[in-house]
Amino acid sequence: MTNREILAIAMTQSAIDCNLNEALLPYGQKICFMAEYFLPDINKLEEKPCAYECRILDRKDFADLYVPEWSNALCENRKHLDVLGVGAYDNGKLIALAAKTVSFVDNINKRDS
Repeated sequence: MTNREILAIAMTQSAIDCNLNEALLPYGQKICFMAEYFLPDINKLEEKPCAYECRILDRKDFADLYVPEWSNALCENRKHLDVLGVGAYDNGKLIALAAKTVSFVDNINKRDS
């Protein structure tokens, strides 16, 4: 998937989130918290060298990572929602972690496909 495709998906997600509260109202629900994230201009991004090994991680790789050090990326109480991550390793030791959690919209898309 190209950066442009990723940005297009993210922009669609943003538009969906903006209308989510309105969509939930008929069901007696509303959004409790929503964060805004701003994406960089992909036309200005440059690939930079990285001194660390980066690995794509999935659920099976998370088993030993439900510790306080990585609680900003993974949630032990909602393990079933943690689906994908990228880890940076220095001589085999994990030094950075970013992870993707299944969202409400992801579940809707799976249900409707």
